[in-house]
Amino acid sequence: HSGQSRSHRTMSDGASAATTYRVKAPAYLKITAHAVKYALRPVCGVLLGREESGDVVVEDAIPLFHNYPLGPMLELALMQVDEFSKEAKTEIVGCYWANELADDMSVHRIAKRIGTQIVKFFKNAGILVVNNETLGKAVEGTISAFTPTNEGKCVVSISDSESLEKRISGKQLAEIPIVDFDEHLANVKLDWLHQKVV
Repeated sequence: HSGQSRSHRTMSDGASAATTYRVKAPAYLKITAHAVKYALRPVCGVLLGREESGDVVVEDAIPLFHNYPLGPMLELALMQVDEFSKEAKTEIVGCYWANELADDMSVHRIAKRIGTQIVKFFKNAGILVVNNETLGKAVEGTISAFTPTNEGKCVVSISDSESLEKRISGKQLAEIPIVDFDEHLANVKLDWLHQKVV
C-alpha cells in the first residue's frame, strides 16, 4: 500500500473546462450516511472546503435537513454554518442533495436556491446530487456535481475511493452516527456541527 490517494473521476461530454470537485473521505461519508439514514426522505446539507489550483476541495459536509426546509429555518442553519466555517478556517463551497425517489437525479429547486445563495460568496460553488441507486454499492457514480446557475455537469473526484469501498456497504453507512440540523432543533443537546466520521 503506497499511501497515495486513489480517485475515481466522472465527467460529462464537453465538460473539460468545468470545475472539478475533489471530495475528501469525511465529506463523502457524511453525505452518503445522511442519505442512507433518511433513505425515503429528501436530505440536504452544505459543503465546506477551499479552492486549490482551480479545483474545489470538499473537506467536510454539514448535514442540515431530512425534509423540504422552510426559508427561515434554512437561513438560520446557513448562518450557523457560516460562523462554524470561519472558526474552522474553511469556506462554504456548495451544497448536497439527495432526492426522496431512488431514480431521481434531478437538481431540486431548493438545492438550486441554496447553491445560488452560496455562489454570491464562492463563485465556483457546486451542488452535489446523490445517486440513491448506487448508495452502499459503489463509490464511483454515487455523486454527481452541477453548477447552481445552469445545471451544467461538472467533474467529481472522490479521494481515497479504494479505502472507502471497504466502508460503504449499506449496513456500515447506516451505522455512522449522523446528526442533522433538523434533529438538533428537536434535541439541542445533539451536536450537528462537530461530527467525526473517520
